[in-house]
Amino acid sequence: MKKVKGELKNSSSPYTPAFDKLISDADNALNLGPFSVTYKDLVPPGGTKNDYMSQGPYWWPDTTKPGGLPFIRRDGVHNPQAGIDRRQLGNMMESVRMLSLAWYFSGENKYAERAAYLLKVWFIDPETFMNPHLEYAQSIPGITTGRGIGIIDIRGVHSLVDAITLLDMSGAIKTDEMAKIKKWFTDLFEWLTTSKNGKDEDDYKNNHSVAYDVIVSSMARFLDNDEYVARKISEMPSRRIDPMIESDGRQPEELIRTNAFGYSVSNLSNFFAAGEIGLKVDVNIFGYKN
Repeated sequence: MKKVKGELKNSSSPYTPAFDKLISDADNALNLGPFSVTYKDLVPPGGTKNDYMSQGPYWWPDTTKPGGLPFIRRDGVHNPQAGIDRRQLGNMMESVRMLSLAWYFSGENKYAERAAYLLKVWFIDPETFMNPHLEYAQSIPGITTGRGIGIIDIRGVHSLVDAITLLDMSGAIKTDEMAKIKKWFTDLFEWLTTSKNGKDEDDYKNNHSVAYDVIVSSMARFLDNDEYVARKISEMPSRRIDPMIESDGRQPEELIRTNAFGYSVSNLSNFFAAGEIGLKVDVNIFGYKN
């Protein structure tokens, strides 16, 4: 990033078109949000809108039953009503990532200040912040109020914590605010690694567990818990690669899905993201051969 930033001083740099696109997108992001889990009509089972909530994306009302309950599964067919807080979360993560990069490459504080404001709304302000758990993620009306596989909703957190780390250099995030953000991630990390839903996701047999590794390892890295990162990534060859990837490259658990190609690619993306995190603590799974 430092190298690219230096080369951008030359208007003929090959990075200039990407920089211009980034600034255009960031200028648009200045007018988006803020985002919050409290901006929904439904109240989660916990009784407060501060709890994150989503429904399983492939679950639909059963038109043959009164009230449509319990919902029925249609794998690969997205229910547009199932997101609930998922879009707010995704928009927050993408906006913060974009704005933090725009600040770094342009040096203009307006981008950092807007990103810091979005973080304050999501993680700190009592009226709008998200409680640090995912107990009600990917619920299924009529069946369950939440599932371990709902944790994948925050898959993008691995780039968010990088963005927050970058923003910390700008001075836009006050010291006490960063402390509160880190406390929030500490609480979520504890929930992810000790709750039933968290343990269920860690033990899943397909892409969900690899995404879980990306999520918890990136958070642990953000919280300076490199010992956990090294241990988690070191386990991946035996816990994930060996049982999930055949000698010819097939991923059987992904091939049984309706969108088999998409899931196969997504899972490899998870492996690469986890591998990149591992390199930061001198654990290299890219060289593993079974």
